[in-house]
Amino acid sequence: LDSEAGNCWVEYFEGNSTLVLASPHDGCLEPRWAGRRASDTVTVRDKGASGIACAAAISLAASGAAAERGGVPAFKVPHVLLCHVSRSVLDVNRSSADGA
Repeated sequence: LDSEAGNCWVEYFEGNSTLVLASPHDGCLEPRWAGRRASDTVTVRDKGASGIACAAAISLAASGAAAERGGVPAFKVPHVLLCHVSRSVLDVNRSSADGA
């Protein structure tokens, strides 16, 4: 997860629920060792998706903290997965033939 420049390719924030919020296409890092994907592939960046995933996780956690079930706070936090590698280099939800 560490890069040659101290960057983090992928970030994972552990939650305590069964929900996973993923942002696979908001990255802008282009590692020197990684080649670019074929020119006929989708390389559009979903700009802002990482912030939306994090904001949603905070909102869900806050709403769970306010709710109670049987006198016990129903505090559940989703897992959050952020990919910081540019989609022009890696598309994490495609096959290895199409995504890398």
